[in-house]
Amino acid sequence: MRSAKIANAIVCEDVRIEQNGKHMILGVFSADILVQELPAVIPIMLWLQLDDISEQREEFEYRGSISDSEFVSGKFALAVSPAPNRATIALGQFPLQIDKEGELKFDVRPLQNGRWKTAISMSVRIAKSVDD
Repeated sequence: MRSAKIANAIVCEDVRIEQNGKHMILGVFSADILVQELPAVIPIMLWLQLDDISEQREEFEYRGSISDSEFVSGKFALAVSPAPNRATIALGQFPLQIDKEGELKFDVRPLQNGRWKTAISMSVRIAKSVDD
């Protein structure tokens, strides 16, 4: 079995799936996650697309960490059609407890002999005001 590839990963506030299957991704964190003050709690989701899935149904494991401290983990399964072997999933909403500035990271791996791959990594920091 070849290993699936992470095609796209987005950290956002919400994902809504329409009846026609389109995903509406809301509140995308495009660079850093900025908070006004610490501590802070914000709800986040992980929107994920995987390519080159070799099985019709494949199981994966994920973990989310901030500054190397894991705050969420779990498993999910994806079903794909033969071509283009791409599957999309929205994971969350996870309450992200931010006590200090650091690095947010989501890792993914296939349950069958997979190694962890970083899907996305971004800084979490305090927003600087114009006066600072």
